[in-house]
Amino acid sequence: MGLRERLEADQRDAMRQGQHLRVETIRLLRTAIQQAEQERRTALARERAARKGGPDAELTAEEIAALAREATLSDEEIINTVLARQIKQRRESIEAYKRAGRQDLVDREEAELQVLLAYQPEQLSEVEIEALAAATIAEVGARGPRDVGKVMGKLGPQLRGKADLGAVSRIVQRLLAGAS
Repeated sequence: MGLRERLEADQRDAMRQGQHLRVETIRLLRTAIQQAEQERRTALARERAARKGGPDAELTAEEIAALAREATLSDEEIINTVLARQIKQRRESIEAYKRAGRQDLVDREEAELQVLLAYQPEQLSEVEIEALAAATIAEVGARGPRDVGKVMGKLGPQLRGKADLGAVSRIVQRLLAGAS
């Protein structure tokens, strides 16, 4: 079962069980996926129209259907972009609400975050991240804190969706600070 089917089934189950927050969170995620695909479809249509003769060039029905197929996000793309963005937004909101002293909103955002985290693949442990970071540091020949970008450029795509890249960056910085 793909991620879309799982989201749809989970939404139906949550509706049957009266889990309103879970239903709303899944709906928000599904809407975010649709918006991401619409943005991609629009960008592809502009690109095709420009190649075809300018922004006013009309596309055929077959070209429009092909654009729709091309714009469809894979499960991996959904997890790495849309889901990751939704999780990041919840974490940022939690911090902002904590600073504002709004525990009621913190609780709601944390509950939504838990629903979203259920769709994320299993995350790597800090030990696993450190091992991968150390191997990448050795591979790219990084020598100090100035090389964080070089290491993250190689490590980031490998760990996207499998670890919080902010935490990965902090681990890389710590390892490189010890290397200098």
